[in-house]
Amino acid sequence: MKEKILQALANQIDIHGIRKFTLDSIAKDIKISKKTIYKYYNSKEELIEEYFHEIIESDKESVEKIINSNFSLEKKLYNVIHSYHKYKLPSSVLNDVKIFYPNEWKKILEFKNFKVEVIKQLLLVSKEKGEIKKDINLEILCLIIEKVSEEILDNEIIDKAISVNCKMEEMLKIIMNGILDRQ
Repeated sequence: MKEKILQALANQIDIHGIRKFTLDSIAKDIKISKKTIYKYYNSKEELIEEYFHEIIESDKESVEKIINSNFSLEKKLYNVIHSYHKYKLPSSVLNDVKIFYPNEWKKILEFKNFKVEVIKQLLLVSKEKGEIKKDINLEILCLIIEKVSEEILDNEIIDKAISVNCKMEEMLKIIMNGILDRQ
């Protein structure tokens, strides 16, 4: 039942955003009473907390599988950016999460930092293998990736019509064309 409730929540957030959905609309979507929702979650906030927990944990599991795969550096980086998470999180709600759910925003930032660290480690291993040009300073490259990813996550700065994943993919494409040793 929890799974059905969380999926209905994901659908409601996709339609109405993080602030305008109601427990009544979730109950109606899955044809249960609001009382049933309260058997599993004590509040709307607890439901939102579980939603973010599930997104982040499923995404982390996906990233771990990618790290351990035999994919090329480019494919690993692409897959880390587009890693699977259990429920859709529209980038359009990120600003509301930042303002109205600071604890969840903190978790999103921590997860972003986790992904940046994964990317740094992938780049380090690739440089050691000779896949990245020798004259590339990884500390500066990683700083660029970290700062640009912060700007990308701040949805107000770059065109809101472009998804966070597309922005990250474009950034990595630009960087990869400059750093890969394609001899």
